[in-house]
Amino acid sequence: MVSDTPLFAPEVGVYSQPLGERWLVGAGSNSGGAVLRHFFSDEQLQSLTPRLNFATPTGLDYYPLLAPGERFPVCDPQLAPRLTPRPADDVLFFQGMLEGIARIEQRAYRLLAELGAPYPTAVRSVAAVHATTHGRTIAADCLAYPCKLHHIRTQRMAQRYSRCAAHSMNITGVILAGGRSARMGGVDKGLIEFAGEP
Repeated sequence: MVSDTPLFAPEVGVYSQPLGERWLVGAGSNSGGAVLRHFFSDEQLQSLTPRLNFATPTGLDYYPLLAPGERFPVCDPQLAPRLTPRPADDVLFFQGMLEGIARIEQRAYRLLAELGAPYPTAVRSVAAVHATTHGRTIAADCLAYPCKLHHIRTQRMAQRYSRCAAHSMNITGVILAGGRSARMGGVDKGLIEFAGEP
């Protein structure tokens, strides 16, 4: 989250990094694209994606995790993954996980707002879960705000958006890649330099 002021809440893992004259406020969840890839290959995800019907919610109350433990928006090292019941239809299982991840994002943004960060009006993402139109639509719907969600595919694009955010571009939310940094050229996002600083 791009903010004019820093925000720190160590009890829930919220931190701030300088971004030009602004601050990048955020925290990390253990949910995300790694969970999707645990159950499906990239080829399967591509095959399942056109069959998603996000206009009809699955009703599955998933909290997608690979193992017990969550950092944010729930700080609970014992929080168990919630991925049952698993439908026989892989499309419903996939969509249920996407819906669960989107609800986690919604809860995260609301908690950041309660702590003093701005609620997002635009989100730039390099996350795998937002790589498709379906994933972006589900996420935008869960944000419950007229939010523009754009997928950033490369490290260079992420750096460009960071520069714009630090100066004049009106961005209030940035979702950075996790996992193996595959969409960041293998570079750890925490080590990318901006204005001579990580």
